[in-house]
Amino acid sequence: MDWLSGSAKYNATYQWDRGATVDGESVGNNIANKSDFSADGRINFEGLYNKSKYLKEINQRLSGKKSNTSAANQRANRPKRYERTFKLKPDTSLIIKHNLKVKKVRVAATTPSGQPVKVETRQVDDTSIEVLTRGEQNVKFVITEVKEQEKKSFWKEAAAYTLRFVMSPRNVSARFRRSQSLALPLYRPNVGAAFGQSGAYGPLAP
Repeated sequence: MDWLSGSAKYNATYQWDRGATVDGESVGNNIANKSDFSADGRINFEGLYNKSKYLKEINQRLSGKKSNTSAANQRANRPKRYERTFKLKPDTSLIIKHNLKVKKVRVAATTPSGQPVKVETRQVDDTSIEVLTRGEQNVKFVITEVKEQEKKSFWKEAAAYTLRFVMSPRNVSARFRRSQSLALPLYRPNVGAAFGQSGAYGPLAP
C-alpha cells in the first residue's frame, strides 16, 4: 500500500482573559477557544502501476526514465568480450578458446601496434573459434558477442502506447480542513460543581 499516503493534524487552543474590576465589581471574563482539523491524502497511481512488472517496463521505456534497476540491467546486458594476442601458425589453423558461451561472435584482428589485419575465421562452437589464416605474426584478437535484436511487433507496440495513455493520470490529491471557534465574553465563574447547579440563586438552581 505504499502508493497511498496521507496525514492528519489537529490543533486546539483555549484562552481565558480575566476581566476588569470597577469599584470592586467584576465586569466578567472573556473565554475563547478554537480548534483546527486538517487532513491530506494522496494516491500515487504511478507507484500502483509499477506493481506490475509489465506496466513498469512500459512506463520506463516510453517515459525515458532510467532507474537504478534499468541501469544495472543495461550493464548486465552488455555484450561479452574476449581480448588476447596470439601468434599465427604457419602450417595449421589456430583454435582460440574464448569461453564466452554465446551463439554468435564478431572477430576483430589487429597488429600489436593497432594496424588492422585481415583474417578468416569460423565459429567452432559457443566457446571457441578457428582462425583459418596462417602465418607467423602476432595478432591481437578482440572477440565480441553479437546480440540478436528483438523484433518489435506492431500490435505489441500499439498496446504499449495505449496502456501508456491510459496510465496518464499519475497522482491525485485531496485536502479537507475544518475550523471552529467560540468566544464567550462577560463570563463569571459562578457555575456550581454539582452538574452545573448553583446555590447562589436557590437550592440547586441552574
